[in-house]
Amino acid sequence: MTFFAFPGSGSTEAERLQQRIHDLETELAQAKQQLQNRETLQSQANRDSLLQRIARALLEQDWPTAAYFTLGEMGNLLGCQRVQIIYHEAERQCFRMGSEWCEAVTSPRFFTFQNVPVETYPWLWQQLQGKEPVVVADVEQMAPIAVVDQNALRQDLIKSLIVVPMIKESHVLGYISFVHLTEHKQWTTEEVNLLKLVGQFLAIAQARHQAETTLTQAKKSADAANQAKSEFLASMSHELRTPLSAIIGFSQLLSSDPRLTAHQRTLEIINRSGEQLLELINDILAMSKIEAGRTTLNPTEVDLYRLLANLEAMLQLTAQNKGLILTVERSPSVPQWIHTDGGKLRQVLINLLGNALKFTDQGQVTLRVTAHHFPSAPSRQVPQAPLNRLFLPFVSLKFAVEDTGPGIAPAEMDELFVPFGQTATGRKAPQSTGLGLPISQKFVQLMGGYLQVTSVVNQGSTFYFTLLVQSGAKPRQSTQITPDFEPKEGKQPVLSNDIMAIASSSSPLHLGQQLQQTPSEWREQVLKMAVECNDETLIRLIESLPTEQADLAQILKDWAENYQFEQITNFFAASTTPTQS
Repeated sequence: MTFFAFPGSGSTEAERLQQRIHDLETELAQAKQQLQNRETLQSQANRDSLLQRIARALLEQDWPTAAYFTLGEMGNLLGCQRVQIIYHEAERQCFRMGSEWCEAVTSPRFFTFQNVPVETYPWLWQQLQGKEPVVVADVEQMAPIAVVDQNALRQDLIKSLIVVPMIKESHVLGYISFVHLTEHKQWTTEEVNLLKLVGQFLAIAQARHQAETTLTQAKKSADAANQAKSEFLASMSHELRTPLSAIIGFSQLLSSDPRLTAHQRTLEIINRSGEQLLELINDILAMSKIEAGRTTLNPTEVDLYRLLANLEAMLQLTAQNKGLILTVERSPSVPQWIHTDGGKLRQVLINLLGNALKFTDQGQVTLRVTAHHFPSAPSRQVPQAPLNRLFLPFVSLKFAVEDTGPGIAPAEMDELFVPFGQTATGRKAPQSTGLGLPISQKFVQLMGGYLQVTSVVNQGSTFYFTLLVQSGAKPRQSTQITPDFEPKEGKQPVLSNDIMAIASSSSPLHLGQQLQQTPSEWREQVLKMAVECNDETLIRLIESLPTEQADLAQILKDWAENYQFEQITNFFAASTTPTQS
């Protein structure tokens, strides 16, 4: 039986088979490529996630914690048994380990790898001078030139390692060592690039940590120096105030002695010079107390009407001597009693009015006080009030001191509230210290306000501030005191401007009578404590006064609490009639 084969049929089948094989190979290659692409994408995603975790740790955590976290993440990723940060000590030519992460079953080398001489790893150190990673895939295959390094690595049972510099702006801050103890490692280009990037991360974080540490130490040193300066100034101020208070007090006593009439001019010079120096010392002491954080609020019920009237009476003589008009304008809505620190408010107003009178040669000086009432506490933050004051109404008081003086140039505005900073006009004033306005600003801020100024050259200036206070009520034991303050006809008071501040609480005659009613032993003790600037004992003595002398006690206590001991000595001297022999 004969079979006939059609021409070309066998070759066609073979071709189809070959084509099929080719197609399968193509599909397999495409599948492999897709798998590689997916693995590459997954690897890239894992790498990006790792870098994000590392970056977040370096930004949010302290340096030791963030460094250890980074070493652990990289060690787990690369299958290392140890990952270390090593520093080179240039002066001592040695290595020291700064941080180390170890696998759970691996013993650390941190404590034994300190102050290791550079000669222990001469080849590695030479290779690191190029600022590139140094790869040792197999310690046993190291070049003969590296035999010293090879022996040292063998002693540590190291099979493979890579050392990566930590570089920031071309400066090497340290090195990261990735160690394999169980197997040889062929480091891929991708892994090396990743390690270089991590090295840069660590270098940046370490530099930031060092900068923050330096800044913190510098701040501590500056704070300590500032505290020491403030304590020194406060101490020296007290030491200087003691003899000055005695000098001023005795000069005023001598001025009232009719036997020394021929020396009145000399005594006035001594008294005036002492008062100017004492004013400077008081300002320095007040500023040092503020800088040292020892100035606190002492809020009480304050009779604002009496305070303003007494300020006007106290400074009226100064205004009249310069031919100026001094007025105090109070709107009808201003409450009589408020709850605030009356001593600091009075001091601020005295400073502002005193400056206005000092620098104004013609025209007038005006203190305006206006009020805006709130039915309840306004939305902005206010000091926490005691329970018995929670339901008292709040009032916003605006104090403005206007003058027709020379004004302040815009370029000099920034100098106004800087300690010892003075404008061109201020530098011409012989008694200007450059501390009055900074102290006033601090006091106003302590009371919850902010001192501001507007000025036009050759037209005048306005200093103003707003305080949020609670309306008060007249204290039960308060005694009505008339605000009259008139010098005796034909005779100017021998008292200094500071002692005239007595008028801000009562008339000098009334207070002097109360002082004369106190026991002589008590007066001697009070005067002794004032001269010694012993505020604690002084306050205890003042608080022992009976209620009939409450006005005297209040003014003396205000002076003692504000370290104005010379006010007490001056008042005692002015209220005591010298005994004639």
